Amino acid sequence: MGSREESRPTGRVSAAIRDFLTPIVGEFVARTSVNMASKRIGKPPETLTKVDLNPMAEALRPALRTVVGTAADSLVAQIKELSV
Repeated sequence: MGSREESRPTGRVSAAIRDFLTPIVGEFVARTSVNMASKRIGKPPETLTKVDLNPMAEALRPALRTVVGTAADSLVAQIKELSV
């Protein structure tokens, strides 16, 4: 099990993912993608915690692949390693 801090929702995780993706895909696509991926894993964006990084990264993979092609795999790996 992770620490209490890893499981405490703060909204930082969704913001970190959006901030990471915005320079690559633009603000609208980043925001929309994070919202859709969080729904896909069954959690509102503001409730995401550090333990959700892996499921979110995988949920984002199809949208990222559509926008950036094979670079999506690298982006997914980087999202999984974000420090939040």
